[in-house]
Parts: sequence; C-alpha cells; structure tokens
Amino acid sequence: MVMRRLKDLDVNELQEVIDKVRAFRSQGHSYGKIVEVMSDEYNVQISKATVIRWCKGTHSPFNRIKHVSTEPSPELSYVIGVLHG
Repeated sequence: MVMRRLKDLDVNELQEVIDKVRAFRSQGHSYGKIVEVMSDEYNVQISKATVIRWCKGTHSPFNRIKHVSTEPSPELSYVIGVLHG
C-alpha cells in the first residue's frame, strides 16, 4: 500500500492527526515513536521535524487553509448571486 502524504489528507483528517500527535506527545512518547504510530495508524508519512514543530506550536498547516463560513450572510448571498448570475 502506498503511504499518503499530509497534503493528501482532507482538513478533518489532518486535524485528527495533529490532535493525535499532540496527545501522544503529552503522554510522553518520543517524536520517533509518534512518527511510527501515525504511519501505522493513519498510513500517512510525517517527518520527525514536522511532528516536533506541531508539538512546539511553531507551525500549523492551517495557516494556508481558509475556513469558509456557510452561515447565511449578505457576503455569502453576494457570492452565490455572482456565481449564478
């Protein structure tokens, strides 16, 4: 089976992996062990450096992802109108 990369994960899966990584680290697991567990459990390739940055809070992959609110609003109505106009 081919190992997935982080960019292959959807937003929810990525958040789940990050939460799991931080939980394992708070339980005292080593960074190397966390990489192994994530590889086995989620079939995802994560570097040890990425795990370290996530745990220390110096990097977040969500800096590039814009969350869009789908709650009714004038702005959303405008975008829908433009798309259907």
